[in-house]
Amino acid sequence: QATEDVVIDASAVHKDELGCANAHFTWTNDPTDGTVTPSRQTFRLRIDDDLIFKQGSFNLIVGPTGSGKTSILMALLGEMHYIPLGPNSWINLPRDGGVAFAAQESWVQNETIRDNILFGAPYDEERYKKGDLIRGRTVILVTHNVAMASPLADFVVSIGADGCIASQGSVSETLAKDSKLVEEFKHEGEAIELNENEDENEVIDSEVKDGKLIVTEEVEEGHVSIGAFMLFLRAAGGKWPILFWLNYIGSDSMAEICDAMEMWWLGWWAGKYAIHDKGEVSVIYYLSVYSTIVLGVVLFHISASLTWTCGSIRASRSIHRQLLTSLLGSTFRWLDVTPTSRVIARCTQDIQAVDGDIASNLGYLSNITLSMITALGAVIIYTPSFVFPALLLAALGGYLGQIYMKAQLSVKREMSNTKSPVLAIFGGAITGLTSIRAYSAQQAFKEETLERLDRYIRASRSFYNLNRLERIRQYLVVEQEPTPKDGGEPPAYWPSSGELRVDNLSARYSPEGPKVLQNISFHIKAGQRVGIVGRTGSGKSTLTLALLRCIYTEGTVWYDGMETNSLNLDALRSNITIIPQVPELLSGTLRQNLDMFNQYDDATLNDALRAAGLFSLQRLQDENRLTLDSKIASAGGNLSVGQRQIIALARAIVRQSKLLILDEATSAIDYETDSIIQTSLRTELGSDVTVITIAHRLQTIMDSDKIMVVDAGRLIEFDKPKVLLETKNGLLRSLVEESADKEALLAVAEGKA
Repeated sequence: QATEDVVIDASAVHKDELGCANAHFTWTNDPTDGTVTPSRQTFRLRIDDDLIFKQGSFNLIVGPTGSGKTSILMALLGEMHYIPLGPNSWINLPRDGGVAFAAQESWVQNETIRDNILFGAPYDEERYKKGDLIRGRTVILVTHNVAMASPLADFVVSIGADGCIASQGSVSETLAKDSKLVEEFKHEGEAIELNENEDENEVIDSEVKDGKLIVTEEVEEGHVSIGAFMLFLRAAGGKWPILFWLNYIGSDSMAEICDAMEMWWLGWWAGKYAIHDKGEVSVIYYLSVYSTIVLGVVLFHISASLTWTCGSIRASRSIHRQLLTSLLGSTFRWLDVTPTSRVIARCTQDIQAVDGDIASNLGYLSNITLSMITALGAVIIYTPSFVFPALLLAALGGYLGQIYMKAQLSVKREMSNTKSPVLAIFGGAITGLTSIRAYSAQQAFKEETLERLDRYIRASRSFYNLNRLERIRQYLVVEQEPTPKDGGEPPAYWPSSGELRVDNLSARYSPEGPKVLQNISFHIKAGQRVGIVGRTGSGKSTLTLALLRCIYTEGTVWYDGMETNSLNLDALRSNITIIPQVPELLSGTLRQNLDMFNQYDDATLNDALRAAGLFSLQRLQDENRLTLDSKIASAGGNLSVGQRQIIALARAIVRQSKLLILDEATSAIDYETDSIIQTSLRTELGSDVTVITIAHRLQTIMDSDKIMVVDAGRLIEFDKPKVLLETKNGLLRSLVEESADKEALLAVAEGKA
């Protein structure tokens, strides 16, 4: 029974309440008869008692990574299967006042920032100016940072690792019942300090922007360019273009000449009966010649058809290969401003047109052209008086064709460019389905989808697809990263350590854009653990992109003694491991995600999972525990963000890079698991492995050998934690002073002195 209406078995007693009772929730409705293997087990949220949130108040849901915190929200929103356990089971989410949902992974549309915020609601300027936007509203916040949100909380629900409610009530009541929550509360008191006063340092760009999150798709006008034709024709010739075109044009021309000779020979044969007796005309001779001509027509047509078919297949493969090479070599900047739907349209509908319609249409065009030339030549030779009418008809046909093609190409271009928005809204609806349902915006999305489909269907009444080549050709010349060079391969022993030296590093996101990093210099010795802190937008993640040469950089970076600008990008990036805040996982098993090329045994992979903290979150008897054979959905959709981060960390440990960058890699992980991970990183990694950690939690980086403080794209402080804490008016010192766990942080820093 799915919770589609989210008002299931709610009696009159509970119809105005927000919560559920005596029920289980699963992501699939497969029966659990005990025959399912651990790798196929699914998570089950267990609500065995009443769970009633306080309306008009601030409610917290806390618990360890993968315990089911987000699942409670999904159950209330009707995204999970509802399994009642008895006659008193119920679930209810009042929607009279509307429901808003903010997912852990942000979902935005291809609209302005204002439209993404309003999400179809009318803009009330007075309301947005006055603030207090959540006053009097019921708020349910899922978090692993109890200390940061507890001062606001009126009601707290603590979920255990087994998916059951460990405790619930006020903050004091919950802490009294849950010892693990007390420990969590104790160690996370400083999580709020990095977000304090961020608005005070916000710099407002005076330049007026259009608010769009992507660039507008270009639409060509006029005729199909010669370059588009040449793209296909050059690719069809392959390595021997002259031989290909001589063979094709020669075979097709000979076929047309032989075809014309058929009628001429029959006329010649018939003419012999007019001047000779029937017995004097050798039927065998004339019939043999005619059969030879017909055979020539067949053979030359077969030769031309085979040549063109092989050439068109070769052209399709070549264009597809060029397109993929161009896309895979494009810069991060271009990928940021280009919607995925446009890339999908080029790689699907446009390539499909190249494989089918374009190849056949160009074949017909060349065949008809040669046939027309042959026919015109026959007219000139045998009936010269018809040359002028033939030329007149040809000119008239060309003129009418020009009129038709002008309208035809415009319509076809419009059709091609109206398909990307259709793909975009379909893709967006799939990605943001939970948000769409939560906001009850299904009808609005349905109407928008139908409108885009109508625009596409109106424009799709056409026959030729030559503009597909134009669209593909646009993506063959997108902004590219530097190509590999012969001298860019490092020695086989490189890197032997994780030493990193940076001198006057500046960076931009585009060649003409402002500098987002300015004159940063530092030296990290091999094996050092360095933490990077700074307010949101200060340039922490930008620094990692600059180290990987993902953006435009100036200055010099040495990695284990070699200047990174002299290295090929694949050599550089394959020897640096970065774990982003939201890591990507592939569809397949957990083993395949850890070791794509089957280079390591199970013991090595399990050791990496243990070091990453996965085994601390599950027990052998847990039904839904993750093993190497567990199935991972596309992008890790069947795992929590915290579990994905743990798997990404295990993958990094297996990879054994000398430079490991953690970009908020444990932001979605509870404190206990985070502590296990940090301990494992100190013991499992080699002594020459350099670890750079970007974090908001000060306890995550306070035991680092050095701490780097970044602000507004500049390196403000870089030294040992103890030295920075002794700096008067230092930024790190101010952050620690604001922390609720100040004494513990100072003790950790003192230990690293």
